[in-house]
Amino acid sequence: MSATRGPSVLLVGAQVRGDRASTMARFARIFHEGMSARGITVEFQPSPVFWGAKAFAEGGGISFGELVMSFLDFPRKLRLRATRARASRRPWVAHIADQTHAFYAKALEALPVVVTCHDLLAARAARGEFREVRVGWAERLFHRMVLAGLRRANCVACVSETTAGDVRRLAGIDPSRVRVIHSGLNHPYRPMERDEAQARAAALLPAGWSRPPGRLLLHVGHSGWYKNRHGIIRILAELCRLDPASNWRLALVGRAPTEQLETLAHEQGVDDRMASLVNVADEDLRGLYCAADALLFPSLAEGFGWPIIEAQSCGCPVITSARAPMTEVAGDAALFVDPADPPAAARAILEGWEGLGRSRALGPENARRFSTDSMLDRYAELYRELATP
Repeated sequence: MSATRGPSVLLVGAQVRGDRASTMARFARIFHEGMSARGITVEFQPSPVFWGAKAFAEGGGISFGELVMSFLDFPRKLRLRATRARASRRPWVAHIADQTHAFYAKALEALPVVVTCHDLLAARAARGEFREVRVGWAERLFHRMVLAGLRRANCVACVSETTAGDVRRLAGIDPSRVRVIHSGLNHPYRPMERDEAQARAAALLPAGWSRPPGRLLLHVGHSGWYKNRHGIIRILAELCRLDPASNWRLALVGRAPTEQLETLAHEQGVDDRMASLVNVADEDLRGLYCAADALLFPSLAEGFGWPIIEAQSCGCPVITSARAPMTEVAGDAALFVDPADPPAAARAILEGWEGLGRSRALGPENARRFSTDSMLDRYAELYRELATP
């Protein structure tokens, strides 16, 4: 189908700090390439580097210049671009790629607006729903603006049923304006030849770690409170205590551990059983998934949980939280544990270890529910439904 046959999309956002930066940039790239094949033209409008919420960011605060760009200059540019698009009398839709930028919906009111909501964890924290984090007045004000932006949108596309429920509850949006469009993989994760996977893992891990005997657990994420890295360290320590013969080891992929996390690992006596892997390339991560004995992903909360389907796509067994949306995403292809009770989680892992072969077998089938093509098809359908005449 020719690209001129469908609507045009003004895609806004995807330029943020911290761990979301590469994820959002990939999101924009996938849309730009995938929609072209579906007869839809995408014009990307990168927002200023935006801080978001201090309680969740790991890269510091926002400068005065960024404040001006984010709240004054960029909205003006968006308003002009949306007005010109409307005047062109061609079908257009504005798509804000991340709820952090939802307050830009007001500047885009000349066009139908779609906002993708990946999670509302920061907004929930701003309302005091999580005892693990405290949020200041500036963050609370900001997230009131985010929720107001979601209310202005013609449609909020949520990556999970859990996130959709948060949107309806916190923003008070009519269910007819909320859609669930599951995220798709942003890299072609799939099984890798064992020798190549072992070689890639050996190049990243401490000497001897990639060779048996031993059990290698993998965690992919950052040190934000909801990723529960402190709980992961305690689970590791309990596994080593209950089952020392299995030589448990843990590879943390993502941001380097905080000083508090390293102190906890030392206190728990597992600092020599933990390795931190920073800036891991996609194919190396794929190799780690294929070489590891299991992904350990006991998050306290998530909007979706990408590592679950990444691991499953590679045939890596998944151990994750018995909480939504992890249960929604992992389906029947995971071992579920209580993330708030490390001793109980460790016991459940030992009791269910032999059954992880079933998770390994069923994982790829479950992960296929979250194909990028399916996600793009759903968005293309939504664009055509909302596009201005």
